[in-house]
Amino acid sequence: MVDVNFTLQTQTTQTASFNSAGFDLKTGTQRAGFTARFLVSSYASVSTAGTVFTFKIQASSDNTTFFDIAAAPPITGTTAAQQIEQFVTFSTTFRYVRAAVVFSSTAGVPAIAYKVEPGLSFP
Repeated sequence: MVDVNFTLQTQTTQTASFNSAGFDLKTGTQRAGFTARFLVSSYASVSTAGTVFTFKIQASSDNTTFFDIAAAPPITGTTAAQQIEQFVTFSTTFRYVRAAVVFSSTAGVPAIAYKVEPGLSFP
């Protein structure tokens, strides 16, 4: 991946669905788009397995109302912490993008520690 000199989400630990701050692309992505690397150092549903985590890239024209433009396959938390790396390729003409993690089927005490780094996509 090529360094594109910005981060969609610095290292964070979350216990519920979370959206990063919007990032201003000015004119959208290049034609080939970007690939967001979700680097998860730990995810789990302590006590009861089953929480489903889904990573998404969302876009907006005004940095207020966002909608999904790309998503990674969901992962399911286990009682023991796991690590994973997922890539989400996206392209947009909208000015703002952000990374989101959505918790669903919440079971036990879910937690996830991750960061999101973008890179250029190539055809």
